[in-house]
Amino acid sequence: MRSSGSATSPSERAHPLNRQRLVGVLVIALAAAVATHALVRTASHGAAVGHDQVAYLSVAENLAAGNGLVMFNGRRLWAWPPFYPAAMAVPIWLGGEPAEVGRWLNALAFGVLVCVVGLWL
Repeated sequence: MRSSGSATSPSERAHPLNRQRLVGVLVIALAAAVATHALVRTASHGAAVGHDQVAYLSVAENLAAGNGLVMFNGRRLWAWPPFYPAAMAVPIWLGGEPAEVGRWLNALAFGVLVCVVGLWL
């Protein structure tokens, strides 16, 4: 017979925590989706393009064409990390427009960042 002051079972204690964690994960996923959607919708006219962006886009196009890590001026990429243009090169190689690929990759990276920060907090 169970008394009113007895301890709860482990499964009863864990249940609210699991529900709370699930709600937290769903809120983070929703925030990431909203952030990604907002970034895609507000960047419909394209990203601002400066020297760094031109270098990344040209390296991505050169990688997709099989020319390696070469910038628009013929020099090798050495001042920036190569992952971003490498990640862009694959969809460009498959026929994507470089500026569009960059836009979608930025939106995806932003959504992932929101998830990581949300899980970290």
